[in-house]
Amino acid sequence: MKQRGFILVATLWILAGITIAAAFFAQRIASSIQLAKQYDAHIQSQVACSDSKAEIAYLLATRPLSMYGIGDVATHIRLDNQAYRMEGDCIARLQDTRGLFVINAANRDSLGILLNQKGVPESEHDKLYDTLMDYIDPNPNVHRLNGVTKSAYRDAGLPEPTGHLLVTPDQLRQVYGWREQKILWQGGEPLTDLITTARTIAVNPNTAPAPVLLTLPGVTPTVLPKLLQYRSIEPILNDGQLANLLGIDSQQLFLKVISFPADTLRVSLGSSGQETSVRYNVALTPIAADAPWRIDYYYSVPQRITQKTNDAISSNPFDLKATPPSAASSISLFESPPQ
Repeated sequence: MKQRGFILVATLWILAGITIAAAFFAQRIASSIQLAKQYDAHIQSQVACSDSKAEIAYLLATRPLSMYGIGDVATHIRLDNQAYRMEGDCIARLQDTRGLFVINAANRDSLGILLNQKGVPESEHDKLYDTLMDYIDPNPNVHRLNGVTKSAYRDAGLPEPTGHLLVTPDQLRQVYGWREQKILWQGGEPLTDLITTARTIAVNPNTAPAPVLLTLPGVTPTVLPKLLQYRSIEPILNDGQLANLLGIDSQQLFLKVISFPADTLRVSLGSSGQETSVRYNVALTPIAADAPWRIDYYYSVPQRITQKTNDAISSNPFDLKATPPSAASSISLFESPPQ
């Protein structure tokens, strides 16, 4: 009887062990299946965004720029970072670089306005401006009042100043003192979303985000909503019209405003299947021998696309199967913005 009891207990323990092992392996298999599905979704998202990159390149090569963006009043893609759903699950945002703050050409006052909006104390503004100017100054022996020497960079574990203009917006983190201003890099609209290293001039009031518009003369938090509402209905044609909207002398906006997109665009591509979005800067080069565009750089940004929001995003309005307008009509539209 004792032997039978021992066998029964042993059998129960073996069955319990088999049950635990089966549950363990079932959980592992379920986890593997889930990881495989996630990996498949990631690959599909990458393929979709690769296709979207080709779509955008095609549109830039075949559709003209206008004050409305890419295209004309009837059919266009806005260049103010508005989201568009492309093929597959890829979301594209195109931003005219003339609508961004040109960080390499910053002046003390306009940079201060931008830093104020991000919550950086005014006591830090001069220091940040001087270290930036020192960083891009080709003369390594010149140091501004609030600048630092190369030894400060070494002590902080940062690469020494290049003496050249910043290549990408994210390179600003390598400038002494900037990385420590954590408030600049946090939130839904970090500083890198507002600045560009493209060599553009003036600001496009039709494509600039609110913080950049506030760096223009006469644009205040009070008048800003009126300006944003106006441009959502029709584009602002010139600095005179903008001056009338702001109630200021147009001379205050002289050489500060151009109401037409630049020949460089920032493109952001991402989807719910990816942890990060890819962002790149593309320059239009219609007379180049190799291609009608040139991609200057790529870098990754945090993913802000969720499946829940995708259904509410407008689709690409262009029919890519349709014959694009002729070169003659494109040039005509480019040279004659709508009145």
